[in-house]
Amino acid sequence: MEKSGLWRPIDIARKIGMSTSALRHYESWGMVPPVPRSTTGYRLYTRQHLAYYQCIRRMGDGFGIKQTGAVMRCIIKGAVDDALWMVNEAQAQKNRDKQIALRAVQLLSSTGKLGADEGGSASAARLTIKTIVQETGIAASAIRYWDQLGLLETERDTGNGYRLFHPDAIKQVALIKTLRNAGYSLPTIQGLLLQVSEQQVTHAIELAQAALDEMNRALRQQLVGLHELYKLLRELELL
Repeated sequence: MEKSGLWRPIDIARKIGMSTSALRHYESWGMVPPVPRSTTGYRLYTRQHLAYYQCIRRMGDGFGIKQTGAVMRCIIKGAVDDALWMVNEAQAQKNRDKQIALRAVQLLSSTGKLGADEGGSASAARLTIKTIVQETGIAASAIRYWDQLGLLETERDTGNGYRLFHPDAIKQVALIKTLRNAGYSLPTIQGLLLQVSEQQVTHAIELAQAALDEMNRALRQQLVGLHELYKLLRELELL
């Protein structure tokens, strides 16, 4: 079958290390062009389908299936520039995430215990959400959500009712965002914050550094995915 330039699902699956059910899922999600059928109704994949699946397999590792799917659908429509800008934005976001992680490590390394008022004073100055956004670059909507979940220590201004945050909120917010980018769930992050608030920040720094290591790994995977994207576009004669 391969000599004819057509592949059965099992041929493709074995060739790229993907299950036949995954092939069907990606087809149903519109991530590959329509697949021709044999006279008996079996799927017959072309060389172009193989290139699509190889690209999906590699790009999914570094960019995630949702982002990869959006890129593939653009390419199928012939909107190559849209697909490339989408990839560009994903990498730019990865760089912004890295800067937040570096900021978290810097902030955590500059003080002692996470959650303690500077100098032991209970009256240390509280921060507004605007200040935290300016310092971290993280969206106010995300900070409010984490506050609602009890991940941050806040109180209300008696005059205007606005949220006022603990001085360590900048460090906590940067750490939460870093751990979220590394794939930690919010319940897990809540437990980790409780741990690091009861000891020196060494553990928190280790977590942030591990998240940075994960970002470096994902960056390498993105490079492999981009190589497959280039090969796909060459196969489709779109470059």
